[in-house]
Amino acid sequence: MEDLFYFTKSLVTFEDIAEIAHEFGYETERHVVSDHDVLNVIYAGDEFWQWIPMRESAGDFNSFTPSEQQMIKRYEPSSSFIIAHHLVSWPVIRTFLKRVLERHEGWIGCDVENFEPTFTAENIG
Repeated sequence: MEDLFYFTKSLVTFEDIAEIAHEFGYETERHVVSDHDVLNVIYAGDEFWQWIPMRESAGDFNSFTPSEQQMIKRYEPSSSFIIAHHLVSWPVIRTFLKRVLERHEGWIGCDVENFEPTFTAENIG
C-alpha cells in the first residue's frame, strides 16, 4: 500500500470520514492496529483505504523531513491523517477525497519529498 497525507484546519473525526463513505455506499470498520485507532473504508469487496490519525504531540510527524515539518507547522492543521491505499484505486479514491476536501478543506500530499504533488478540492478532480 502507498500513503497519502491529509492535513486540514477543520476538526475531522472518523465519524466525519465514515459519513462521507456511507454517502458513497461504502462500508467502514474501525479497529486498533499497533496501538493506533484506524478506520477502514471498504470501497469494493475486501478492498479498503485505511485512515490513521496523526498527532504531532505523539511524534507522528518526526519521520518527515525538516522542511516537511515546517510546511505542516506553518499550515497549523487541526486534523491530520495517513491514508493507506493501493495505487490501482487512485481513480476511485480521488473522487472520494474530492468530497472530503470540499467538505472539510485542507490538502492532500503524496509520500515523497515536500508532499509533491499536493491536492486540494480545486485540483484533485
